[in-house]
Amino acid sequence: MINLEWNYDKNFVVGGASFSNSYNQDTQLVYWGAKFRPLDATPDMYVKVVGGLIHGYKDQYQDNIPFNKYGTAPVILPAVGYCYKHLCTEVIVFGTAGAMWTAGARF
Repeated sequence: MINLEWNYDKNFVVGGASFSNSYNQDTQLVYWGAKFRPLDATPDMYVKVVGGLIHGYKDQYQDNIPFNKYGTAPVILPAVGYCYKHLCTEVIVFGTAGAMWTAGARF
């Protein structure tokens, strides 16, 4: 998976990702969302909610994503993350399909 995300206006994000889905199909995601820091005592922890469009679930796997039409569907992805200096990690939930743990660096 390759993901680029731009944090702008302090708590808002926009991004895009490219990856191979569970069915070995090339898949792309574009999204926009917001970060929230609910705990004042832990300012490096955040909750993030993004929404966007995912493209790439096709053929016999098209119905595995709700509202998928022509291989493109809307998505809402909640996440919980933590950053230490320039290193960040997140757990992203994919509805009932599963979750993913990511790690990355901020520039």
